[in-house]
Amino acid sequence: MQPCRNLTLIRYNCRMFERYTESARRTILFAKQWASSFGSSQISSEHLLSGIMADEDLATYLLRPASLEQMVFQIKQERSCGQEMPSDADAPLSDEAKSILKLSAAEADDLHDKHIGNEHLLLAVLEESKCYAARLLTSKGVSLLTLRERIASLRKDPSLVVRTAQRRFLPKDVTRAELGIPEGYASRRLLFNPPSETMILELQGLGDISNWRPTRLYLKHKNAAKYSQIGSPDETTSYESPVTSLKQPLLGFNVMTWQKNESSVAGNWQECRVLDINSGVLQHSVKNGEPILPEGFNDCWISDLLAISDDGGQIYVIAGVSFRGENVGWSRIRHVLGVLDLTSKRLDPISVLRGVFF
Repeated sequence: MQPCRNLTLIRYNCRMFERYTESARRTILFAKQWASSFGSSQISSEHLLSGIMADEDLATYLLRPASLEQMVFQIKQERSCGQEMPSDADAPLSDEAKSILKLSAAEADDLHDKHIGNEHLLLAVLEESKCYAARLLTSKGVSLLTLRERIASLRKDPSLVVRTAQRRFLPKDVTRAELGIPEGYASRRLLFNPPSETMILELQGLGDISNWRPTRLYLKHKNAAKYSQIGSPDETTSYESPVTSLKQPLLGFNVMTWQKNESSVAGNWQECRVLDINSGVLQHSVKNGEPILPEGFNDCWISDLLAISDDGGQIYVIAGVSFRGENVGWSRIRHVLGVLDLTSKRLDPISVLRGVFF
């Protein structure tokens, strides 16, 4: 079995980490964040140890009399490499870290444990006796023998670890401001465009009507440090309902204008746009009043975008259409699933949506 080469490839279904407990999986992710905050281009033993210490109640019991706080401070003083790395940069495992993960599996096997937990990772750190983390633990009075004895005692009496859910030793996470995300918004949807390796974030305002904010779209390459906003819409205009192509660097979205009063917000569809993600150039635009409708329909608006074709020429949408029924003096409205051709601007209904509210 080939190990994962870096933590950006680690997922809960990755075979290498199938045996890991939830706490141990968090340790691996925290180790990546510690490596980033220390300015390291790879994950080493000290980052794994720092990640384990985030499981503070367990680590306090197993590593006594060592002070977790002092060890974290010492690691920062002695092992920081300079400028902090981007939090989402690739961080491969060092050879010693790979050895520790391999040894943790062996420790679990020796104890006849099905799963690999933080106790097995700690044993493996000390087994890798020449690594920085093992030397640090040894200098603080933690030996492999005493660690094995404490783990055995804990198996007999789990109450020896008092669970307080303390989390003082978590790695520093980036703030929303550092990511370029404005305050007062929550993530509504995240999309990924594979050809451009770009994430598309739809942000929706938080709060009640009095604090209503228009929806915004932000882009970020997977390795970039910050998101950047698409366009400069005014305070009554939303960019929303994004869709992206799996084969082209294209992003489609709706442009809506909204009017707010004391009790509600009402919107009007203005335009459907398709941008080239790499260049930011507008590829297609279909504005209100432009769609060509089948005979019998006299107006339409696009409420949601659902998918974009591989060639980027068509968008599947939920549309409201109006028509005049027989012997009726006013327009009737139907919601339909339809396909909008971006070149001809023709909207063709695929199916009427019945019994569902949109």
